[in-house]
Amino acid sequence: MVLGWYGDVRLAYGRLLTKTGHAAQAIRVLSPLTSQASQDWRPWFWAGTAQLLNQDLTNAALFLDEAIARQGDEVAIWVQRAIVEQELNNPQAAIYMLQVADQIQGDNPAVMINFAYANEAIGEIEKAVIAYKQFLKLSTADPKYGKLRSVVIVRLSKLALAKRQVKQEPLPEISQLN
Repeated sequence: MVLGWYGDVRLAYGRLLTKTGHAAQAIRVLSPLTSQASQDWRPWFWAGTAQLLNQDLTNAALFLDEAIARQGDEVAIWVQRAIVEQELNNPQAAIYMLQVADQIQGDNPAVMINFAYANEAIGEIEKAVIAYKQFLKLSTADPKYGKLRSVVIVRLSKLALAKRQVKQEPLPEISQLN
């Protein structure tokens, strides 16, 4: 079932509300669209994204799972679902979802930055650094990543400094431990 012009307008408005941080309003606007029998994944995606913004992680996961059921080959859905898992402090599940997204579309900056975050969360610093660097490479020409690129460059510098400090600190002598 197609949304129709009224549904398309509600979807566009819900998307705008979500992107501008008005999650509660977006949820109300999108709610009628998620109760329809439509196979369109977009209302579910934007409702899930609004729920994520609203910090309702349980409902965010449910809506995004519905979006995946309708359009399982859409990278953006898998990335959002991975972010929910990261927020739930479940980086291993996030990594799995990002692997699915990467299989659908490799070389995606959003996938790489989230791979970096999830790997850093589980202590896989080398994998995180590789993903951060891949993100920088992939996002070079995309202005929407400008601020995030700056944050990543600072983060890479801090990780490199921490690695150097760990390598340079000698272990204490046993006699110094007493």
